[in-house]
Amino acid sequence: MYCNKCGKEIPDNSNFCNWCGNALSATAQSSGETGVITGKDCTLADYHYISQLEQVVNAGNYENASREARRLRPEHDRRIVEATNQYSSYSLYGRKLHDLHVKKFNALENYLDAWRDQERSINRASARAAMARAQYVLSGTNEAIDALLTGAGSFASIAKAEEIEKRVQKNSYTHRVTSKYLLVDNHRLKTNEPLWVIEVAAGHAMVLHMGSGGSSSPISGWVSISDLEKRSTWRYDASLYPQSPGTVVYKKLPSPPVRVVIVDDSYYRWRFSMFSGWPHYRSHRSHRPTRHRSPPFSRPHKRPPRRR
Repeated sequence: MYCNKCGKEIPDNSNFCNWCGNALSATAQSSGETGVITGKDCTLADYHYISQLEQVVNAGNYENASREARRLRPEHDRRIVEATNQYSSYSLYGRKLHDLHVKKFNALENYLDAWRDQERSINRASARAAMARAQYVLSGTNEAIDALLTGAGSFASIAKAEEIEKRVQKNSYTHRVTSKYLLVDNHRLKTNEPLWVIEVAAGHAMVLHMGSGGSSSPISGWVSISDLEKRSTWRYDASLYPQSPGTVVYKKLPSPPVRVVIVDDSYYRWRFSMFSGWPHYRSHRSHRPTRHRSPPFSRPHKRPPRRR
């Protein structure tokens, strides 16, 4: 059995939790059952304003998104104060749901801050890179919330949500260049320049420069894992970047076209025979002299007829 408040394992038929002292009359659950959501737990309705802000941000208008964020900020502060007073009475499901929505709101605010810098600042490259990372954190948080809601608050769903949360947090770290330079897409990133590793595939890592650059777009490109580990603080972790197995495709090679030429001519058979007299060839009619005859009906030198 497990305590539905602290989540730790307890002996069967226990009345109280050995770890937190919670009464187990109605809250203790076996290992494969879903957790019981009490009336004191928070629900999705308590965070409807976050969904409203996300919809406005996805609409693509910065002025409307910033105005909506200023309007919803006091409501978020009131919800934080209310949840702080009741956080101890929440179950594991309620605590995890509250923590994920707080991180989601922070990711939306970070996205809006980077969006503001892109619209009004000179360093648009770093602002766009910050927007890309905030979008990654937001999508990972939504994935964790979806895993939590799909499992209906079970211990397995809570563990899966925590795993996704840790993976997103570790993958969103900012690393630094430690060598003299790091070559990314024919651009040199100098010492102590910030970078973010987006993904890893086939022995290479997609690197995004988080600093200011010479253009409006951030520098990004594929770098080999060995070179990136030697020249930066980033280290490869197989648990954070699962590799999909490669697919072997067998394809039949096209056969080249074959052309067979058969020559059946008495002249060529005789020409290349043993007694052909190569390289001095003989004609077919060696016993006759060769005469060049004029074509018929063409006698320019014919003798004119005699007069009688």
